Amino acid sequence: MEKTMIYIELIFLIISSILDIKYRKVSIYLTFIIPMLLILISFVLYPNAEIIIRCIISFVMVVLSILFLIVTNIGGADCLIMIIMPLYIGVNALYAILIAVIVSIPYQMLVLKKHKNKEYPFIPFLTLGYILSLYQF
Repeated sequence: MEKTMIYIELIFLIISSILDIKYRKVSIYLTFIIPMLLILISFVLYPNAEIIIRCIISFVMVVLSILFLIVTNIGGADCLIMIIMPLYIGVNALYAILIAVIVSIPYQMLVLKKHKNKEYPFIPFLTLGYILSLYQF
């Protein structure tokens, strides 16, 4: 079941990345409600104490994401995805987000140098961080 959830999250991230790049807008259903329903269903069908730990990590991510949203030009969907990631991959979500931030820095320095206050798609970086964290850890 664990791998199924990881693949489902990866599909959500890829679809969200495409929407974020193309429209700079991602549906709340895609980023939050559908994954939360899948988590709830998996918890009911396969009760596991690890889910509780992942929920606690997600709560911490909520707080960090809100702070991150306040000080950057990151959008709300990006923060929602950062909140959902720990539910699928646990602590590795922190690595995925760290990788995403590190990989996005050159993009910010080169592309956004011309447009200082322009929002940019961050979900593709989160997707890349997610994939790399799965293979790394």
